[in-house]
Amino acid sequence: MSLVRIVFFISIVSLSIYSCTGNSTLEKKPTANTTTTPVTKSAGKLVANTLPSISQDLMQNMWETCTNIDYVFYNYSFSMNQTEAASIKNTLTYVSTSVPPQLDEGCAPVGRVFFVADGENLTEAEFFLGSVCNYFIFYKDGKKVAANMMTPKGEEFLKGTIQRVNSGMPK
Repeated sequence: MSLVRIVFFISIVSLSIYSCTGNSTLEKKPTANTTTTPVTKSAGKLVANTLPSISQDLMQNMWETCTNIDYVFYNYSFSMNQTEAASIKNTLTYVSTSVPPQLDEGCAPVGRVFFVADGENLTEAEFFLGSVCNYFIFYKDGKKVAANMMTPKGEEFLKGTIQRVNSGMPK
């Protein structure tokens, strides 16, 4: 594929993401296998969630200081970065105050999101998308520390992003 076509494609995808969320940058990563279904399949084994909600103090700190949000998608050929304050605040609204009562062991994470303030990682979370697994699991020092539901707006944004990018990617 010619460089002009690649640049044109990335520009169109970036523009469509920007029109939905503000300033976002997509980075295409080469992979041999691109999955088009933006949800994980459930094996149906639900377990009680023992993780608390992310702290209100940490959410407030992210609201006030976050300068960058990076999404890494595990089984897709792109990543995404947000640097505009309005987009970052919008993304923070994807974290519900509700804690999932149960976690589905059959759901695999779709990716990881990093919340960064001036180069310092404030926190990170794996995100899950599926029929019964739309939530974030937050980590500190590699250990699970909190779990929060994803808002419907967050589900719509992430599933829609995956679908838009995959539908336009060359096979």
